[in-house]
Amino acid sequence: MVERGRRWGPRYVAVAVGTVSLLAGGVLPLASAQAGTVHHFAVKRQPESTIVAQAKAAVAAAEGPTTKWDGPTTGPKGQKHKSVVCVEYLGSDIVAQEWCNGVVAADKALGWKTTVVAADGTVPGYITAMNQAVSLHPNGIVTSVDAVAAHSAFANAAKAGITIVGINAAALQKPYPGLDMFANLTDNGAGQAKLAAELAIAASNGHAQGIAVTDVTYAIAKLKADTYENEIKACGGCKFLLYDDIPAGEAATRMGPSFTSMLERFHGTLYVYAVNDAFFDPGISALSAGNVPYQGRIELIGSGGSPAAYSRIRKGEWEIGTIPLPLQEQGWEAVDELNRAFAHAPWNNWSPALHIITKQDINYSLVDGVYFDPKNNYEAHFKKIWGVG
Repeated sequence: MVERGRRWGPRYVAVAVGTVSLLAGGVLPLASAQAGTVHHFAVKRQPESTIVAQAKAAVAAAEGPTTKWDGPTTGPKGQKHKSVVCVEYLGSDIVAQEWCNGVVAADKALGWKTTVVAADGTVPGYITAMNQAVSLHPNGIVTSVDAVAAHSAFANAAKAGITIVGINAAALQKPYPGLDMFANLTDNGAGQAKLAAELAIAASNGHAQGIAVTDVTYAIAKLKADTYENEIKACGGCKFLLYDDIPAGEAATRMGPSFTSMLERFHGTLYVYAVNDAFFDPGISALSAGNVPYQGRIELIGSGGSPAAYSRIRKGEWEIGTIPLPLQEQGWEAVDELNRAFAHAPWNNWSPALHIITKQDINYSLVDGVYFDPKNNYEAHFKKIWGVG
């Protein structure tokens, strides 16, 4: 029987609280979800040898070079004399910073003017930052602010004739006319979770004991955890033990005790997947204080990536992999969508291929050991489409 973690204390609905970087893993409030729920149906188990071979092949492919360009090759030429405001949902978060760094670089290539405005990770802060962006009278806004929580400000932008492209500002990758967005770009949440399960299956040779850590308040977080559970259940020699539902705002105080409880209740090697590495980060001290071995007792698999997660993977300390986001590339993609909107062209709907960072590929996958950036020369490809130098 799969155990379901219980909640205590107040509910948290802010997109980010403290150091928890929810947008890094595509985690958005349930109110933002338009579709995408995975239900816990009976799962048909695959033969052990087949699923292990498939999992190992999938992980090896996702660890591979990121040199192939599979993005757009055609589109409108760069529009002239445009200005853009990039609104960060949380100014202190490296994920939001790198998204806007990509926007700034792409705008510079087009000769556009860019201003960056930072919110503080709260709903009032989202609305204030978005309204500040509107007051600057740009042609376009790129934002990671939640579009439902701050919809009054999004509507103000639309009334002012400002085009908005979101990055994880809503649950799905698609146009959102109802939320006043030309398009929203997001990650493949189900694909991320499937890849995490494949890493667990491959690393355990088909005998993974799976645990998922999530916050079901957020639609994509639930989607990812459900997918991980179902993929582990489909493995003939694997077991799914626990669906640990922790409010994101309580991760700093709840994750350590959760780790301790897992290790007390379950024997053998545990393959713990979190929908965002920010859940793991505050709980690591409990593993250290408990003298938990770096390998063999608890194997962490993250999502989104964080400097702390990359350090754990590099050192071989508990975490065996994470599925990162191509942050600056997504910033360039968002500017390309703005350019298409300005040219009255349809949106592009490109989603970058998933990559996984393990000890096998970490040394060539990261920039300065801090963030993931594909080596597919995406800047040159977008510049070619736009007809700029």
